[in-house]
Amino acid sequence: PGVGRFRAAVLPQPRGWDLILRPVSGRLPPLEDLGLPAVVQQLAALRGGLLLCAGPAGSGKTTTLAALVQHLVQRRGLRVLCIEDPIEHHLRGALQRQVGLHSHGFARALKTAQAGDFDVVALSAIPDAPTLRQALELALSGCLVLAGVCAGGAQRALEQLLELPTPAHRAVLRGLLAQALGGIIAQRLVRQAEGRG
Repeated sequence: PGVGRFRAAVLPQPRGWDLILRPVSGRLPPLEDLGLPAVVQQLAALRGGLLLCAGPAGSGKTTTLAALVQHLVQRRGLRVLCIEDPIEHHLRGALQRQVGLHSHGFARALKTAQAGDFDVVALSAIPDAPTLRQALELALSGCLVLAGVCAGGAQRALEQLLELPTPAHRAVLRGLLAQALGGIIAQRLVRQAEGRG
């Protein structure tokens, strides 16, 4: 207690277990303070479609998505549903659902979201083809869908998403993705010149 919050992963190893702990900041910086290009705020003004946030593990995708959500709630007064695994930032004004706790999966949570009256749905990941299809259908219906993709860049993020469906469904989902895609924020953390951050 009082130490902070951490994201944890436990991995089996040949001689035991590894525990990986990453601190989760209790303070979420505003979108303007993240040092992102101005085009990110323009992308946040989209009225519908799919906006992906891509980057390797630990690159700040979750923080960027959370800051985007806070921006949309506070500045534009939009109704936002976040579907996360796990919930890392507590976001004022957004409805947050954790996969495994509040829903049995991303696709099922998205199906429920379609019945709601949300302006924006944010996904911490798109883990499978049913989630991808639901997200694309929601994006094409006029809802802005934000999603994190653990990939090394924009091209790899698209390739990774298109590897999810079976070959028989790939062409259909490729077409839906082409229609729905509003933009990709590809990011990578780099050290500041002073060596901090």
